[in-house]
Amino acid sequence: MERGDFEASLGRHYIAMFEATPNVMLKPTESWRESLLDHRVMDLFFTIGDREADLIVEARKLCMSSEACVFCQLPMGRSSVPLELFEGVYVVHRKIREDSDMAQDSLQCLAQLASMHGPIFPDENAQVTYLAHLVEGLLNMINGIEIEDSEAVGIANIISNLISTFPRSVLTALPSELFGSFVNCLTLLTCSFGRSAALEEVLDKDDMVYMEAYDKLLESWLTLVQEDEHFPRGCFIQPAVQVFNSYIQCHLAAPDGTRNLTANGVSSHEEEEINELQEDDRELFSDQLASIGMLGRIAADHCIPLLTGLLEDRVTRLHGQLQRHQQHLMSTSDTDTGDRIVLDELYEDIHWIILVSGYLLADDPQGETPLIPSEVMEYSIKHSTEVDINTTLQLLGSPGEKPTSIPGCLTNVECLGMCPAEPATRAAALPGPQPWRQAMLQHYSSHIIQLEPGQRRLLSAVLRTSEVESRATRASLTQLLSPQMGKDIVWFLRRWAKTYLLVDEKLYGQISMPLSTAFGPDTEGAQWIVGYLLDKVINNLSVWSSEPELANDTVELLVTLVERRERANIVVQCENWWSLAKQFASRSPPLHMLSSAVQRTLMKALVLGGFAHMDSDTKQQYWAEVLHPLQQRFLNLINQENFAQICQEEVVKQEIVATLEALCGIAEATQIDNVASLFSFLMDFLSNCIGLMEVYRNSPETINLIIEVFVEVAHKQICYLGETKSMKLYEVCLMLLQVYSKNNLGRKRLDVAGEEEQYQDLLLIMELLTNLLSKEFIDFSDSDEVFRGQEQSSGGGRAVSAADVVLYGVNIVLPLMSQDLLKFPSLCNQYYKLITFICEIFPEKIPQLPEDLFKSLMCSLELGMTTMSSEISQLCLEALSPLAEQCAKTQEKDTPLFIATQHFLKLVFDMLVLQKHNTEMTVAAGEALYTLVCLHQRDAVIYQRLAEAFNGLTASSTPPTLDRKQKVAFLKSLEEFVANVNIYEMQGAIVFFPHSDSSMKMSDSDDEEPRLSAETLAALQEFYTESGRTGGSVRGDPFSVGAVEEDWRMSQFWYSEETAARLAEEVLQQAGEHGRIACVSAPSVYQKLKQLESSRSQRASTVLLEFDRRFAVYGEEFVFYDYNNPLCLPEGLLPQTFDVVIADPPYLSEECLSKVALTVQYLTKDKILLCTGATMEEHAGKLLNLKICSYLPKHNHNLANEFRCYVNYNSTLLS
Repeated sequence: MERGDFEASLGRHYIAMFEATPNVMLKPTESWRESLLDHRVMDLFFTIGDREADLIVEARKLCMSSEACVFCQLPMGRSSVPLELFEGVYVVHRKIREDSDMAQDSLQCLAQLASMHGPIFPDENAQVTYLAHLVEGLLNMINGIEIEDSEAVGIANIISNLISTFPRSVLTALPSELFGSFVNCLTLLTCSFGRSAALEEVLDKDDMVYMEAYDKLLESWLTLVQEDEHFPRGCFIQPAVQVFNSYIQCHLAAPDGTRNLTANGVSSHEEEEINELQEDDRELFSDQLASIGMLGRIAADHCIPLLTGLLEDRVTRLHGQLQRHQQHLMSTSDTDTGDRIVLDELYEDIHWIILVSGYLLADDPQGETPLIPSEVMEYSIKHSTEVDINTTLQLLGSPGEKPTSIPGCLTNVECLGMCPAEPATRAAALPGPQPWRQAMLQHYSSHIIQLEPGQRRLLSAVLRTSEVESRATRASLTQLLSPQMGKDIVWFLRRWAKTYLLVDEKLYGQISMPLSTAFGPDTEGAQWIVGYLLDKVINNLSVWSSEPELANDTVELLVTLVERRERANIVVQCENWWSLAKQFASRSPPLHMLSSAVQRTLMKALVLGGFAHMDSDTKQQYWAEVLHPLQQRFLNLINQENFAQICQEEVVKQEIVATLEALCGIAEATQIDNVASLFSFLMDFLSNCIGLMEVYRNSPETINLIIEVFVEVAHKQICYLGETKSMKLYEVCLMLLQVYSKNNLGRKRLDVAGEEEQYQDLLLIMELLTNLLSKEFIDFSDSDEVFRGQEQSSGGGRAVSAADVVLYGVNIVLPLMSQDLLKFPSLCNQYYKLITFICEIFPEKIPQLPEDLFKSLMCSLELGMTTMSSEISQLCLEALSPLAEQCAKTQEKDTPLFIATQHFLKLVFDMLVLQKHNTEMTVAAGEALYTLVCLHQRDAVIYQRLAEAFNGLTASSTPPTLDRKQKVAFLKSLEEFVANVNIYEMQGAIVFFPHSDSSMKMSDSDDEEPRLSAETLAALQEFYTESGRTGGSVRGDPFSVGAVEEDWRMSQFWYSEETAARLAEEVLQQAGEHGRIACVSAPSVYQKLKQLESSRSQRASTVLLEFDRRFAVYGEEFVFYDYNNPLCLPEGLLPQTFDVVIADPPYLSEECLSKVALTVQYLTKDKILLCTGATMEEHAGKLLNLKICSYLPKHNHNLANEFRCYVNYNSTLLS
């Protein structure tokens, strides 16, 4: 087949996808069966000679087949797999690997062959046989060659696809020797690529191919070790040790490590200056650190003590260097350059050791309760009998002392993970150059055996680092210290405190007694370390006030100490906490020198601390010392008779800015139990801020900050406010917008700086409008009763509503918008979200808009679809469906909206068929196209031509309807249609779209670029953003658990077969014959219910409420559900109509459970079965009156958080 002929048969959809992502997993269909089974194809791969180039081209054509899709699935009828296929490619690759272009093609073929799965395999044995040949060929190809940099990413892709594609049961079924060889190969490749990646950094290469390959291999390790229960116990420990050691070695200075060493062993120090200009390492390398941290937990017996020993050694050396510098400075004012280099090397070593330690010991889950990793807990329990608690507490309480100076705390050989009987042998086994091994051996032989659980020893080492830093500042050696080390220390302490400080034993099945004794509630250790951390915060804010990043990390540590009530109760008992509060309230130095962002966060911490447990007199005294000075100082300033004259003075402006920053911090401290007090306090300020808008109308920085105060108050508090207080907030926001409108409409911004100022204003205003409208959908004021006894009915109804404010705000925004402003990505994104949500939530108001305003809105949608990014285009497509549905409801054909939808029908069709577009937009465009087709089908001419153009896409005998089942079927067919459409054949089929009279003219001239103008309607909170919406496809039995694959990005973790069956049996029994069952975010239970229905006479009516639209393949029983909109349900789901509701909230947070609870209460007649984390027990009881069951649900993948079941009826799950 000629190349031109081959490409002509390719769908542009897949060509574009392959060009964008070379590592595409493909799905050849039946049309390739004859070709793949032809022995001549196999001969191609064994032909080494003049046809090598043709061979690779043909292989790549095979992988780029137009009839292949994102997953490599061959037809069912094939009983065997052409194993010679990849064997041939392996042979060919070794032959042509010197040609980088051809080598890339062959590696892409191998990567795609490594992704092969699906019906091509008749059973698991066939998969095992295929995988065995694949792995054996891979090992033979790699063995004995030196991998070139151009091959690294390709080889990493092969391994990544192999591990992510084949089930764990297939991997474990490989011959043990072959699997062991594969793991060893993966280990060596990871270590090798890691060292090469480090060398790329030293040489400052532009193309970091080894770094990319290293990242892929670490991701592969993460996939393996997270499912290590499928593999023999301990099989990954030694590989984890080697990879971990290699990573540490690459990040330590010589002689122990190889950091900044070039290929010839020469040290380079220029790179460290370059690194200071880059993103912070803990963000830049967060994925790497997370993988290394997980590997460190797998081999905790080795890795935790290793980090402890390395850190203790560096801190001791740092202490000695600082002492020598102090003595040197006392004798001369000159600075020894050589000693400074040694210090810099030590600081960099400490930097990486602390980062790895933080990621090993703790996670930082967003929105969930952080738990001690199970591996670390097991490690601590394992060694708990070897711990002397008194010695441990003395070690923690003496950060300024060397560990060896504390009786009973001897430096341990365990810190390097070897048995004392064989130090030389174990040291020699360590990877790395001879200096590294010699250094380790020296450590081994010099340390005395004394086991001591490493995580407390590791914490003690970090505390000692902190103490060395503090002593250096007291000795006036601050100029010799590293702010980066200071950042690392407080970052580690914050991460550690969130997880370990005042550990809650109820969250764990088993607890380490030393951990509980040292850091649990009501312990001396917890009280001491809270005091120490508070001292650290105060010292840092005093010494490092000129380092904004370090100061910000420091106040974030303070927020961690007070954000949980149990910790805050200890903090407020410390005298220095009160001193800090008074000092900040009085704006005394050096706190007033902190950056505005730091001051804001510091105020947030002080407010959170004020809600700790205190008697009424003490609490009143606290607020009088913290908030009253702020209020009094502000009122005294703005009430001065000459305020209008002095307001522009720098001292006055600084005071106003400091007050506004403090108000933002107070708003950010809002929690459900303090919102009543904080709202009343803030409202007095908001009213006065309206006057400041007039005074500072020519000061854009101050105006931005004033608007930001309103944004924060609305964002944090609106959902908790009752009707009266909500109306007060609406009214003051309306006043703010009126003043802004008066001062800015018609105002010209002539320079770039002026445009940027307006960009900030408009962005904040749109955020404010979105936050206000969230009240219409998220309202906790009734259920939470946060204002019980304070809220009074307004009696006369609302004078101002959220819609009033938003309508007014949008009328301000649109006249100020310009295409130049839309070049700011964040502003453009926020703007299109706003107008899209107008169309989605208030489609009935769009036809009522004035003509100019309506035209402006339609122009905005067309502009977004045709000229903006794919993300913006997708937002506009999502706005079209509700507009078309609105036209269908009214049945009015002569309206401007109906005519506009005709124009958009052409635009959407052109986008799908004639234009190159991002494949991620296919679903959104398909939904819009389907709805528009449904709307315009009654035009006989248009319908006939559509039917001819689509052929079988929509059956001509059955006109499409706005029915979910037909929509799902259409979307499923659409992707194949777009992929296979022949552009030349379709050009004649699209001319039926209106171009003249029936088309809405979007501008006065066809050549004129659409303009944004005048006013528009309302907007609301982003709640409909759907990540990963794709047409569902299932493999094998459509109702088997796992038929739709887990997507961890949507927090999906399927139950095990046993758990799914047990829960399905439970709800069937409770629902009874012909009962109704609702599965809320529990798709695996729904799948098991459908399986059970087919095998028994008892039937029940089941509905699945799920966010993931892949489950739409189950037809009318699927209901799209977003927990952020808990009562946004179809009309057919009537309240209290389900006999039993089973729910599994996607996230372990109080907010998520509270919203899901609203859905459950709406649906159920009585019975509820809730599956969520053990940490949610209290909330489950409070929200739904549920009792925890003894039954423990299991998942296919072990989760860090323990899961439990909760019911409100007598159940066998209880016992």
